[in-house]
Amino acid sequence: ALLAAPLFSVSAAASSHDGSGGLPKLLTITWEKGPDLPQGFQDSSGGIIRHMLITVGGYSSGQTIGVVNKRGKYPHDSLKKTWALDLEKAQSGWLRLPDFPGKARQGLFGAVVGDRLYTWGGFSHSQSYSYRDGYRLSAETGQWRWDRLPDLPWPVVSGGIVTIGSKIYLM
Repeated sequence: ALLAAPLFSVSAAASSHDGSGGLPKLLTITWEKGPDLPQGFQDSSGGIIRHMLITVGGYSSGQTIGVVNKRGKYPHDSLKKTWALDLEKAQSGWLRLPDFPGKARQGLFGAVVGDRLYTWGGFSHSQSYSYRDGYRLSAETGQWRWDRLPDLPWPVVSGGIVTIGSKIYLM
């Protein structure tokens, strides 16, 4: 993203067939503008833990074209930053959480199980380029903290990941 994008929330409601003979209306989407992101970035990962929207890592292009003083505000590099937005108090803005403990990266992938965010992989534009390491973010003791997880058997970037119950599947 060239600019810090506003956060939008989506609320959806299912409805039944209206009897008109056409396809039933399945979904209504309502957009609502939230607070701007703390900086411009792309290729992050994250999830929702309880009522906290979490974003981890990513990449900031630092481009200056069309954006005065962007390079000084948004450095050109992969990120270690972690932010949270309390969806019950979004007007309070983004909170800075402890930095991601691995090397700065983009394209990492994550999944939430219970009250924990699990992340693995990703890449950067410096050695070792792609990663196998994993980390878990939680706030079990009232403080946000990262814990190391076992490495994947090989480096993975932007992997498909899904949870079913308490199991995480990587594709």
